[in-house]
Amino acid sequence: MKYEEFITQLELTLSKMVQDDETVHIQKVPKNNGVTLIGICIVRKGGKIIPTIYLDEYYRRLRAGSSMEEIANEILDKHRQLVMTDDKDFGFFTEFEQVKSRIVFRLVNYDRNKERLAQMPYERYLDLAVVFYCHLSAERGGHAAIPIYTQHLKMWKVEKSEVFRWARRNTPKLFPCELTDMKTMIQTVMSEEEKQECERIMREEGSGVIPMYILTNVHRLNGASVILYRKVLDDFAKSCKGSFFLLPSSIHEVILVPAQNAVSMEELSQMVRDVNETQVEAEEFLSDHAYYYDAESRRLLCEIP
Repeated sequence: MKYEEFITQLELTLSKMVQDDETVHIQKVPKNNGVTLIGICIVRKGGKIIPTIYLDEYYRRLRAGSSMEEIANEILDKHRQLVMTDDKDFGFFTEFEQVKSRIVFRLVNYDRNKERLAQMPYERYLDLAVVFYCHLSAERGGHAAIPIYTQHLKMWKVEKSEVFRWARRNTPKLFPCELTDMKTMIQTVMSEEEKQECERIMREEGSGVIPMYILTNVHRLNGASVILYRKVLDDFAKSCKGSFFLLPSSIHEVILVPAQNAVSMEELSQMVRDVNETQVEAEEFLSDHAYYYDAESRRLLCEIP
């Protein structure tokens, strides 16, 4: 079954299952980097904020053998879990005093998001952009978030600088920084046999192994934004006693490489491009080149000064 046919059949199946005061809608939702996802919404008459359930994963499961009825039932169950039975639960979003403690920032690629950024408050950061979201608590669906648009600032009657100020305060608290040695990270997902082989290779190569460190947040979600946290990059420069390269592996994490141990910046940038082409989903792309943190000036740069 083709994807378009799957969407049509799923909409028809769900329409027969929902309550009389509910209707099923298919939506195209613009996401990061110009990616558009197809989602389904079950709208109750008089409802205000409705969860969107994206369909790509369900289509993969249909192709793997799940029936349309099984998928429709699971989507309906998920909707029931997410939806607020009392619309007043989301009334907080109209009041800045109730929203401000939930505002967080994320890092995205500037060029790939120009169209969307035209409708959003943002700050330029090198060739990236800092955007803002209202983080929802666990009982409202884990780490779900509402993107903040310019129209919301008008509704709240606040300036972008105020939103940024709260995001700087909240993000490190809600998404604490996590720095992990690459070797340690890899070994946590290895079998015992793979660990022994890795140790053998590292013993043989000795000092030829380039030390790398993964920088993200404890949730490993939109973790590249931790580079904006106060003193995080400066503290790493002090720990490695000098400047370092920063590889943007995705919007979720970056890799830090001490400059004294690294190959050339161009080789590292090529590594970033290779990973982007083979391992990074389009929506999770952050940048296609390495950055350089200059320990003396304490600044992140797009090239070595």
